[in-house]
Amino acid sequence: MQDLFANEAQTAAPDLIDERGSLQLIRSNGSLLVRLRDQPETTDTLSTCQHYMTINGQRLNGSQVQTVKAWWAETKDGAHGETPLVDEMRDHLDNVKAKRKTGIGHFPQWLDKKEARIINKLITAAKKRGFCMKLHDGEDYATNWTSSRKTVQKATAQTDETAMYLADEGMSYIGGFVLIHGNGDEVISDIRVSRDHPEALEIMQTMSAEAEA
Repeated sequence: MQDLFANEAQTAAPDLIDERGSLQLIRSNGSLLVRLRDQPETTDTLSTCQHYMTINGQRLNGSQVQTVKAWWAETKDGAHGETPLVDEMRDHLDNVKAKRKTGIGHFPQWLDKKEARIINKLITAAKKRGFCMKLHDGEDYATNWTSSRKTVQKATAQTDETAMYLADEGMSYIGGFVLIHGNGDEVISDIRVSRDHPEALEIMQTMSAEAEA
């Protein structure tokens, strides 16, 4: 028992490296960890947070995603004095990529499967009508106008909200869908229609019904 207590006493307390909004970046036993400031028991590795955009299984919100991305970039540049951990992080990502893919198409692995299926059918509905798509992640445009299913899938759910804009064959904007991730079957949160194309409302309602069927 004395040896166990001695080992526990030798364990260094986590070092607080940075704090932004609701997140803290700490170093513990040589590893970089992210934890919730108000819930310090909710902790995960920086590499896991960066890849899955979750912390201990909880999905990060938009501002938290940006913070994790910034810390990840700074860490790889050695800003936090953690250059030796870069190889460890890369190995982690390589291992994740090597695992058998359990998602759908090219959607991020952290995207809920129900949401992925609905959004995939929404893409199908757009493509069969000859529409092009353009995605916005709440911070910036994530794609240019495209009809590529792969491009749209890869750009989806980079934050907690994705806006999917639609343009007809003449490249005239007709409207779009607001996708709120984490809502499961109700991922399609809203339909927006261009004032120049009020007739598109019925089409988009039909598309939404097809995707949710």
